[in-house]
Amino acid sequence: MSSKNSLETYLQNIQIGKYIELGDPFISVDIPFSIIHENIIHLRPEQSNFPSTNEILEYVNKQESQQILIITTNVDCSFPRNITDLSLLSNKNIRKIITHNPYIIHEKIFPLPLGPKWQFSSRLPYGETKHLQKKIYLKNCAFNPLDAYNRFNNNRDSKIYLRPMAMSVKHTQNYNRQFSNAVSVNREYICNKINKLKCVDDFSKHRVSTEEYLINLNKYRFVISPHGNGLDSHTTWEALMCGCIPIVPSSPLNSIYKLLPVWVVNDWLEITDETAKKKEEEFLKKIGSSNFNLAFSSGLKEYIISMCS
Repeated sequence: MSSKNSLETYLQNIQIGKYIELGDPFISVDIPFSIIHENIIHLRPEQSNFPSTNEILEYVNKQESQQILIITTNVDCSFPRNITDLSLLSNKNIRKIITHNPYIIHEKIFPLPLGPKWQFSSRLPYGETKHLQKKIYLKNCAFNPLDAYNRFNNNRDSKIYLRPMAMSVKHTQNYNRQFSNAVSVNREYICNKINKLKCVDDFSKHRVSTEEYLINLNKYRFVISPHGNGLDSHTTWEALMCGCIPIVPSSPLNSIYKLLPVWVVNDWLEITDETAKKKEEEFLKKIGSSNFNLAFSSGLKEYIISMCS
């Protein structure tokens, strides 16, 4: 580490905050920095000293082994976004790119989970203390996959929780909105299409505390977890921590959703009273404790390390 507030990596001197804490047992965006491997290169595109594509390629081409790029971010933009970035995918010395909010599906791209909400003002890794949020999560959420599975198996309300959410996100271009009908529309459209269903309890315009929100995630079978400014949503991961099934839009995150108990829709009109009942029966039959592994820090570390072998 080159200074108190930076993390010196192969290609980028990454700015960090002063709170060097992990969110264990929960996921946080700074977990990848705790994994040290000779073939991993950590990068942060939103920081001003992000290396150019040519600089990245020049470095990896000098290495004897294939490199794995881990692209972490505390902002909502997807990666890769342009032709220059895409040239990284064709380079034989880049084995994988593990990134938050991937823009496309590609055999070399692997999504990195956003995890629950930890920071409210800083965009730096370790930018705010996790103490208060961790205390709330430990009180209201599962602390391992088995606990999450047991909560999932509880006698839950079979309805869908339409959670409180901001409706201001309308035309963001931070991700590929043409990927599916579900990701092309805004939150107001989503709420208006499903809030009249019998299977939906609409809290979208309510203001609730974090604890009340988590209590509801422990109560309901499903929660609506749409895209917002960014493709991934903290709600998806907070729901899984409570044993609740998030309903998400089909997107370049689909490959990671296959490893989790998540209901992926190509169109929000797929949600009906009938499909909600069928999906509940389907999940209750097929889900086991291991399906929740990736919702916790130990599972995320295994996910990343497995790509280095």
